[in-house]
Amino acid sequence: MNRSTKTRLAKVLAALCLALLAVAGGTAQAAEFRAEKYPALTSGEQTGTGTGKGTILAFEGQMTECGAGGFEGELAAAAPSLTIEPHGSGCTAFGVSSAELLLNGCTYRLHPGTGSSDNFSGSLDIVCPEGQSITVIGNGCEVKIGAQTGLEAVEYENLTATSPKKGLQVVFNIHNFTYTKVKDGIFCPLNGTGVGSDGTLVGKTRVTATNSGNADGLWIE
Repeated sequence: MNRSTKTRLAKVLAALCLALLAVAGGTAQAAEFRAEKYPALTSGEQTGTGTGKGTILAFEGQMTECGAGGFEGELAAAAPSLTIEPHGSGCTAFGVSSAELLLNGCTYRLHPGTGSSDNFSGSLDIVCPEGQSITVIGNGCEVKIGAQTGLEAVEYENLTATSPKKGLQVVFNIHNFTYTKVKDGIFCPLNGTGVGSDGTLVGKTRVTATNSGNADGLWIE
């Protein structure tokens, strides 16, 4: 085989490989949230963190925890994301137990990302109406968390070992969101006002679903 023939053959093989990769990429399915029946009303109940109380938000290491918290959402059909509305009450932040967590219409958008079997690793978006933000107030401090995307990492596990396709465990392990310190009163432990980028969201939540008031299977596939 002469050099010219070898060159043409190499080009043909390279083109074939690219075509096969394109086909494979085009047929790959993104991971999706799925339910047995739609619409599926989803709810998340916090199952603890390192301190055993609930999901933690932190700014400059100052933790915000709510004694009761979780989220709610709705899955209308199989989808690569799930929008949920977080909520919390009985919150402690900045050294006081009378702190407020105000959502102001903001939601979390969960993405299952990549994985296989029962385990997936994805991300979270914070979605807010124009001009709004999540606000934490307490002890002369006020912190606002605005809209942002692609926050990592969020781990998802299908709880099939104990209850096939009946729910998910969602583990938040985010350490890189931005926020704005709007107020730093005399007793506030924050280091002045301005933008911070060390925002933390950690904790575990068990997510289940219902349809017409009945328990409904919820999983990622």
